[in-house]
Amino acid sequence: MRASTTDNTRSRRGVKAPSWFTGQRFAPLKLAIADNPHESAGRHAWLTALGQCWALAHWSDEDWALAADALDEPYPPPDGSPPTFGPGNDFVPPPVVTFERPTMGEAWFDRFGPTVLLRISLTAPDETIWEGIEGELKLARRRFPSKIKRPGRSASNSSFTRQTFRRWWDARIVQVAELDWWNRHQPKSEQQPAAQLARWIFAEAVQAGSETKQMIGARRVLRRALDLRDELASQLAEPSS
Repeated sequence: MRASTTDNTRSRRGVKAPSWFTGQRFAPLKLAIADNPHESAGRHAWLTALGQCWALAHWSDEDWALAADALDEPYPPPDGSPPTFGPGNDFVPPPVVTFERPTMGEAWFDRFGPTVLLRISLTAPDETIWEGIEGELKLARRRFPSKIKRPGRSASNSSFTRQTFRRWWDARIVQVAELDWWNRHQPKSEQQPAAQLARWIFAEAVQAGSETKQMIGARRVLRRALDLRDELASQLAEPSS
């Protein structure tokens, strides 16, 4: 008789997943799908998760160490799990226009993506300043087009429905981000192939024989979700009518 494959800590080949990788760790996100998508609780939960996924993908060990020191958290975590004290819980999207020195540009881009940095002379009238900002935005959009077209305020919730979060959950994007981070931090000889990660992540839902393809697809969904992070944050920041 074959051993059951419903336990997500063990793959069909008998290789155990790390001890921290349990269903309980990710249960709150599944529960968040049940929330009314027009209420903020579920969307805030997913925004927190996306902020954490972004940090796992882009922060260096030095970034994590600085954050850990500031928050008096251990890094790396003693059990080897991905850190959970990143920008997720208090993530605020970068402002559309920042008034930072040009030397901040590279670090800002690495953390938050394409950013316009402007110096503004406050001796100019407001009308002239806004015209200049609009001109710079048009130039920037030629290189970095907006990923979301929003026809107006009345459509502010149209991009994020229960189906959106269900798609993210079905692709296990948070599990993918965490296991990918964990795998990168293992010794080279102990790193697991994508197919093995897929067996742990999808357990009984794994596509036997197509595990690597399934993992590639999940990573693609994760990247698209991260592209929408700022949009989700902006919608949550809007005052409710």
